[in-house]
Amino acid sequence: LKQNTMAPASTSTSASNAKDQNQTNKNDDKDYWLRQTHPDLIPTVKSFPKFALTATYDSWIKRTLLQLGMSPPGPPIEGVTAKRIPQVGTLYSPSSTEHTQTNKDQTATMERNEAKPTAAILWIHGGGRIVGTSNGVPESFLCSKLVRLLHLPVLSASYRLAPKHVFPAALDDLKDAYQWLVTYLLLDGKNDKNEPNLGDDANNDDNTNKDDIDDTNSKKCNPIRIILAGESSGGGLAAELSQRLLDERARDARLVSSKLLPAPAAQILFYPMLDDRTCVNEEIVRQSPKHWIWNARSNIYAWKSYFGPKYRPGQEDLPMYASAARREDMSRLPPAFVVCGTLDIFNGECRDYVEKLKEGNVDVEFMEVEGAFHGFMLQGTVDMMKSGKEGPGIVREVWERIDSFARKYLYV
Repeated sequence: LKQNTMAPASTSTSASNAKDQNQTNKNDDKDYWLRQTHPDLIPTVKSFPKFALTATYDSWIKRTLLQLGMSPPGPPIEGVTAKRIPQVGTLYSPSSTEHTQTNKDQTATMERNEAKPTAAILWIHGGGRIVGTSNGVPESFLCSKLVRLLHLPVLSASYRLAPKHVFPAALDDLKDAYQWLVTYLLLDGKNDKNEPNLGDDANNDDNTNKDDIDDTNSKKCNPIRIILAGESSGGGLAAELSQRLLDERARDARLVSSKLLPAPAAQILFYPMLDDRTCVNEEIVRQSPKHWIWNARSNIYAWKSYFGPKYRPGQEDLPMYASAARREDMSRLPPAFVVCGTLDIFNGECRDYVEKLKEGNVDVEFMEVEGAFHGFMLQGTVDMMKSGKEGPGIVREVWERIDSFARKYLYV
């Protein structure tokens, strides 16, 4: 009897020691990244839910739980209206009560957009291509920030998610959303109640001047200008959509009767998920401690889910637009702004992609933020807008750079 009563005590002690050791390891892992974190982002780290920093999403149940957490609609933001567009996404627009006119140039921009919106942003949500919604909390804050910053409409696109819908389903949906947005702008922003039929060519309206479509990127009166933007996997999809739209426009231009979709004016990519080959990079895969927010195991699961059974991460013969970094010829792609932190799992692939863009003579700005981790812009912006305060200095600096970059290509 004594032996029987002692055994559980011994087991309990071992379990307690293992639990303490596990907690110590977690604290050591956190300290490892925290020591390298940008000072401005330390409060942001502390505001993250504890599980979010180190969680791994590599199974159906984990993905489902994450999706449930991201599904509730985001809160309304002062000065911004949000309208759900069935089968397209969520349209965030400046409300009539917004009067944030800080300088002469911004005032002129706002007046022009209120008269007739000719510029907009197509936003693509993140979530590893496996989770996310067009109107969740992350999109509500990020899209609202873009609306208030540039005073123009932002369409946050809905798209089908893996693993239920594999490549190229998401890209097909995003092209439809882009086409919807072109039509919305052609109709002077009056089409949010009467959605265009996505089964028809958005440019086949009998009352639409062909020249307004065929040459919408020329410096003529009221050109339509759309920036593709996205965060994480949404940034990767934005890059892939840019490539596809460019190639399809070049192909269709050879057809005399073709009416062309306007090429994107630019790309804004927040720490984008660009290269499936990161999944087979041994140095990254074996990184210990694991990257914060999005680690190698989550990344491998996400790419495998997106490709489905037909392809695998790292294989040589992937189809075009499956992975943005696989493209060889980057010439003629839209100008790009890329921001990524040095502590991000995607830092290496972002640096490589930027270099390839430069080799293709693409106008590109790369803002590499020392000590920033994956998702820092999202959480920093949420903190900023929830509190009504200025937020982390480095996050404000990134938004200022984005503002300057976007205005270069939206208003010419």
